[in-house]
Amino acid sequence: MVDIGLDVTEEDAGKRIVELAISSFGSIDAVVNNAAICQFLDYAAVTKRQLDKHMDINFSAPFMMGQAITERMVAQGKGGAVVSIASVTASFGSRQLTHYAATKAAILGMTASCAVSMGQYGIRFNTVSPGTIETAMNKHDLAGPKREAMESRVPLGRLGTPDDIAKPVVFLLSDMARYISGQNLI
Repeated sequence: MVDIGLDVTEEDAGKRIVELAISSFGSIDAVVNNAAICQFLDYAAVTKRQLDKHMDINFSAPFMMGQAITERMVAQGKGGAVVSIASVTASFGSRQLTHYAATKAAILGMTASCAVSMGQYGIRFNTVSPGTIETAMNKHDLAGPKREAMESRVPLGRLGTPDDIAKPVVFLLSDMARYISGQNLI
């Protein structure tokens, strides 16, 4: 695994990641699209600029990354796996997250279509759509009564952790899931 920091909205970000992966490992077998932003905003208050920023990071970046990665995977001739992180909001909606839900629904559509178009090359596309995951980025927003209210709506009675998502992602990237493509794990 290589961890790099870059602006995923830059047009050449995918190509730069491909180059880094090739120079580090010699090939690309799998990728996880996980970059995202999420701001709680009332539907009527979302500006074009805010919507564009969410679309650029949450949808356009994974779309362009997928193009760059699959181009290389096709050239390698040995297939591969792409997992994108979507959200339960794409399927069920959420108050103050209309713009975010739309970007994640776009990920679901992209994944389904890419699974069909790239399957002939042995490249699998899947998504994982978690509910609220507690991270360092949102921990301060998930305190007190707000946290209790959110946890009360979760069947397990708690928010998710990054590890709760990492394990299903690793499974979908592995050979154990070699016949799974076009699926959304909620």
